[in-house]
Amino acid sequence: MARHSLDLTLDPVGDAVVRRCWERLHAAGLASPHGHASTSNRPHVTLAAAAEMSADLAVQAGSAVEPLLPVPVELGEPATFTGRALVLHLPVVVPDELRTVVDGVRRAAQDPRADEPWAPHVTLVARLALEDLQRALAVVEEEPPGAVVLAGLTWWDPQARTVTRLVGPDAGRVEHHP
Repeated sequence: MARHSLDLTLDPVGDAVVRRCWERLHAAGLASPHGHASTSNRPHVTLAAAAEMSADLAVQAGSAVEPLLPVPVELGEPATFTGRALVLHLPVVVPDELRTVVDGVRRAAQDPRADEPWAPHVTLVARLALEDLQRALAVVEEEPPGAVVLAGLTWWDPQARTVTRLVGPDAGRVEHHP
């Protein structure tokens, strides 16, 4: 089942920096999000994800996060998550105030990982073969992304196939994704 998500979005400069990284990975023959053409595909930091999420909860999350945005953050050195697949990502160093708010939102959303520490990150490659790891790291390190600004919050509703901009530029706008 597809999962709802609340995602922190980057300002236009940070968005462009991450997209350039995706483009370089794609040009190197690696499966970055660059090739995914949907307008819902944008650099982001997932705040919470759950099988179900009400519009009221999404609005409450927006109200809780809005006073903290925009916020400059540092992107760390490339790292990986392991599991069913290797995920190459950039850890995001967020202020403690944001982390505290996110912890509350994750619990309220009944995020199945709410009991685990939040690991804010920007995904670079979602399914990376182990034999491609060194090549991917070399591509990312050619032009390390550095600092970006978290500027907005969106809600992905997989049943309605919509992205609602909750905070930031175009707040209240709903994008439909057939």
